[in-house]
Amino acid sequence: MQYINNTLSKKGYPFSKLKLSHISIDNNGALRATLLSYSQKQQRQINKIRIKGYEKFSPSFVKYYLKIKPNQTFDKSSINRKAALLNNLKFANQIKSPEVLFTPDSTELYLYIEKSKVIISMGF
Repeated sequence: MQYINNTLSKKGYPFSKLKLSHISIDNNGALRATLLSYSQKQQRQINKIRIKGYEKFSPSFVKYYLKIKPNQTFDKSSINRKAALLNNLKFANQIKSPEVLFTPDSTELYLYIEKSKVIISMGF
């Protein structure tokens, strides 16, 4: 059930619910049940990306380096994996995990980034 729920979440349905009903034991001793799936009607997509902390961080960097774009399907695990790439940068890093604001008609992604102090070595 967890695998099915994760698959639905990756497809943009993070609020899906699964339920077993009509649970019974057949003549061979095997369990039988009906799996019911409840999910919202509309697939969730990222409507807006907000950068907090390092306000001058380029939105195009998020779009092309992290490959997180508005109107893409919302997948929490993919976003967390991509946002972790911020820690590989020399000029910026992630100060906390991404957060998402769900409203009835939109999904906003918040990225928390801080500017790193770049130390230049002269090699003397």
